[in-house]
Amino acid sequence: MSLPRAKIKEQMIEGAKTNHLVSYLCHKSGISRATFYRWVEEDKTFAREIENAQELGRCAMCDLAESKLLQLVKSPNENVAINASKYLLRNNHKNYKESNWGYSRIKLEEKIKKLKSEEENMIEEALDGIKAIIKQGQEELKTNK
Repeated sequence: MSLPRAKIKEQMIEGAKTNHLVSYLCHKSGISRATFYRWVEEDKTFAREIENAQELGRCAMCDLAESKLLQLVKSPNENVAINASKYLLRNNHKNYKESNWGYSRIKLEEKIKKLKSEEENMIEEALDGIKAIIKQGQEELKTNK
């Protein structure tokens, strides 16, 4: 015998506090993803509660991942410890961010291209304005003759 809808929703909300993945929640509750999304669409209270619970679940997962990363930093395997340390520093310390110069160069080139494009647009607009003024002046000369 299946559980009442309200009980399933309640279990999903509780489950989302530890694992926010919809596919996991649906599998554990024995419902399809389509049913889940229909309930979210139909029941705004459920939608709000599941969203809040999923945010808690995301935080729980991030905490777990961070603790695992810190364990790797302390690993007796030197390569593992160095790579985990690099990742941790690159993503959490301002002095180590953007240490990938190739990536930084690409971003800088993209900005330069954007600025050049904006400058070209401004020049084209100015030339169009000048052409319009010249054309207007020529028309006035023709009408004054």
